[in-house]
Amino acid sequence: MTGWTNDQPVTITLPAGAVTGQRIVLDGTTGEITIYDANNNSVMVIDSTAIEIRDAATGAQIQMIPGSPPELLFTPGDPGGGHVVTATGAVQATNQGAGTTLLPALIVASPAYDGSTSAAYMELHGATVGGAAPVVALGNYGTGPADLTLNATSLPRGFVTGAYSQADSAAIGADTVTHTAPSATYRNGRVYRLNLSGRLGGEAGGCTAMALHFRKGTTTAGTLLFDLGFQDIGARDVASGGLFANNSGADITTQVCISIQSNVGTGKWLGAVNSPSGFWIEDVGSYAQFNTLAPFVFLT
Repeated sequence: MTGWTNDQPVTITLPAGAVTGQRIVLDGTTGEITIYDANNNSVMVIDSTAIEIRDAATGAQIQMIPGSPPELLFTPGDPGGGHVVTATGAVQATNQGAGTTLLPALIVASPAYDGSTSAAYMELHGATVGGAAPVVALGNYGTGPADLTLNATSLPRGFVTGAYSQADSAAIGADTVTHTAPSATYRNGRVYRLNLSGRLGGEAGGCTAMALHFRKGTTTAGTLLFDLGFQDIGARDVASGGLFANNSGADITTQVCISIQSNVGTGKWLGAVNSPSGFWIEDVGSYAQFNTLAPFVFLT
């Protein structure tokens, strides 16, 4: 005889024959492996769906769940003690039951190796009831660039691009570009703020005011986004810019520039080491949050 088979389910226990106390049970019917402690508490279960490690004294457990994406869940045994639930790719309400008081949680998911999902995100939950929205979330959820939200509000993403000079511009009469920012990508569905710095001066030929224009592109032929109007020469600072949004349906990658012109004669945009002239752009939030609630123009 070269071998043998057994088609009858057999449950194997180690140590052999043990029915109480610390032991390992291999269930021949379900294929499940269960480990018991000395007090007959199930402390570890392995089956085709998950691996679970349990602390019988506190109720804490660790679950490793294969899938796409896989999940790793840490459940504290003392919800009132400020512990954290950590899960990968899991929805907290599913794990703890909709309608129940949810524990504080940190949920992290990464793209699947098989490419079935590109979602990558991290969610930080407070203790909430009935599956409320994440308190803080960072990720792309498989739908686009990463986003950071606080209580479902998309947070600003900060500096985008800009240009400045620590020297005076040339004497300018007709509309002339003075500052051009490096190319940047303006994401669809985002709102941006134009900020300006510096003073106007160096007037000649009767110049009393200068107009500032914010344009798409690098020349005065570019699309005018903001006409900031004429500002008095000698004002302490140039007026601030404003808000503009990309709601075109696609990201827009472009350069932007500032041009200035005098009302008569010539003037300058003054720049110095301690008072540079120029502008910068920052992402301030999502279009959905600003829509109808703040004045802005559209980048197209």
